[in-house]
Amino acid sequence: MGLNRSFLTHTLYPYFHAFFEHIGWRTVMPSVVRPQGVARQGASCCHPGAQAHGLFADLIARDPDRLFLPHLGELPYGSNSEARRTCVFVQGESYALRSAFP
Repeated sequence: MGLNRSFLTHTLYPYFHAFFEHIGWRTVMPSVVRPQGVARQGASCCHPGAQAHGLFADLIARDPDRLFLPHLGELPYGSNSEARRTCVFVQGESYALRSAFP
């Protein structure tokens, strides 16, 4: 299972890795930011967004069987079960990558 080393997918990697390992899937992650991936952005955005594109290019080059690009709109915050919205670039990562890498 290919997971991009970007935004919250990287932050939550231990959780995702344990889940996929439990069901028998090996996880694959990119290791370098490829400039040709950064160049595929449709428009300039923050540095982490540019890195996401470059890392995704490396992930695709590793040819995983499947890709896992979760849409994380909000996360729990604090002890009283409140949730906080994530950045719009974090929320839209899977859509931006699908557009840049059809």
